[in-house]
Amino acid sequence: MAADAVAAGAVAATAAAACALVAVVVTEAAAADAAAAGAAAAIAAVQFPDRSIPDRTMPTRRIFISGLALDARIGILEHERRASQPLHVDAEFDIDISRNVDDHDIHSVLDYRQLREAIVEECTQAHVNLIETLIEQLAARLLAEFSEVRALRLRISKPMAFADCAAVGVEIQISRDGPGGAHLQA
Repeated sequence: MAADAVAAGAVAATAAAACALVAVVVTEAAAADAAAAGAAAAIAAVQFPDRSIPDRTMPTRRIFISGLALDARIGILEHERRASQPLHVDAEFDIDISRNVDDHDIHSVLDYRQLREAIVEECTQAHVNLIETLIEQLAARLLAEFSEVRALRLRISKPMAFADCAAVGVEIQISRDGPGGAHLQA
């Protein structure tokens, strides 16, 4: 009986917490519509769910790259040093929406082709022993080269590492803490 009451209390607390979390997510289209309607002040006031973005009053747009497949020279084991091996990269970038999108000007947005090029170049330019080293080098480069990126999440996996699983890899999430720089989140 007491255990049932504790379980019921935990369920009620979880449900109450879930109901208390109310968030508005602004999509790229909604942000463009709001800007076109002259509602820039309203966009700036939108609160976002906790997605590890330090400044939650700053509207963001998420760019993602999913399943980027490439061959890289990576690995510390002798057989890994002799040949390249496939890597899969998934990336998410939270971008500041501080200016209006001009549908006729690619320069009014962060061009995801540039993000992809930086990922491919960083992952294929030289041999790296550890996937942890590669992912940290890649994150540092992306933050250094793309000032619009407020936060990023990277996942690099080796799909051929073991025969009995789809892939093994490492994922990190980094967000800018403001003027002081970046913060690594495990």
